[in-house]
Amino acid sequence: MKNPKVLKLINENKMTCVMNNTKWIKLIKALSENEFYEPEIKFKYIGDIHPETGFGHVYWDEVIEDGLEKIEWIEINPFKKTYIGKLVENKEQDFTNQLENELKKLNIPYLKVEQNFRVSGYTKN
Repeated sequence: MKNPKVLKLINENKMTCVMNNTKWIKLIKALSENEFYEPEIKFKYIGDIHPETGFGHVYWDEVIEDGLEKIEWIEINPFKKTYIGKLVENKEQDFTNQLENELKKLNIPYLKVEQNFRVSGYTKN
């Protein structure tokens, strides 16, 4: 653990590590490889009182540089919405099966939260 503030919060909140850097990197690689689907993601970092409220595209290089050990969890939206025009409803593609298969293949634990997949970096005891 590089960051003493994060380590302190982990210990104070009695958190158990679920993901390590190797698993995060494998997940990031899998999420980045599909040229047809760039998932929108919501983060909660350790110490955040409230998680981010919306989903968005991620600049993974910045997340890695900032430190993967700071991620309490991420939620992955398995749907891709494509804007067509003002008078036409957005096109929506469902990548649920592909995403779930990839998480299982990588042995990454996850929970379904509504339609999304939550991957926890830590759990609270």
